[in-house]
Amino acid sequence: MVKRKSIKEYLAESAIELLSRHPVEKVTVTLIARNCGLSTRTFYNNFKDKYDLFLWIYTQKLEEYYQSNLDHMSFRTFIYYSGQILVDYYDFFFNYQQYRGQNHFHQAVFQPLFDFYIRIIREIFHDPVTQEIRESTAFFVLGMLEYVDRFYHRGHLPSLSDTVDVFARAIPENLKKYL
Repeated sequence: MVKRKSIKEYLAESAIELLSRHPVEKVTVTLIARNCGLSTRTFYNNFKDKYDLFLWIYTQKLEEYYQSNLDHMSFRTFIYYSGQILVDYYDFFFNYQQYRGQNHFHQAVFQPLFDFYIRIIREIFHDPVTQEIRESTAFFVLGMLEYVDRFYHRGHLPSLSDTVDVFARAIPENLKKYL
């Protein structure tokens, strides 16, 4: 059966197309909406601003992966896939990473990533999430974001498998069992 796209999906495709070719500052809500034949009113009925849409794109891709890989989910596989999204949509995320104003990628993506790692601990490993685990997870996610951010700004990312290995070596001791 053919699945119909939602309005959010049309807006996401439009944003990916536009931000893959233009810097964040040049991609407006009006441009995103018009590019897929929708009105700005329709855009604002679905997203609060373009940054909300950009973040939605990343978190939707993560959620799709999470739901389809529950049987073998771990921190390592989630790290790999979250990086694969950046590789698959390199131009889009490169332009988003270059933006340094309010709602930049590094700032916006922390909470959703943190929440996914906490979900892995709770839903996959069925472990309680203590304050120590929360703090270690926050530290780990912030470190990964900083690492990726620096390489994006240089315009060069190391291979995904090398990056995953770096993160696996750097994970706090109390989180290693989730790799």
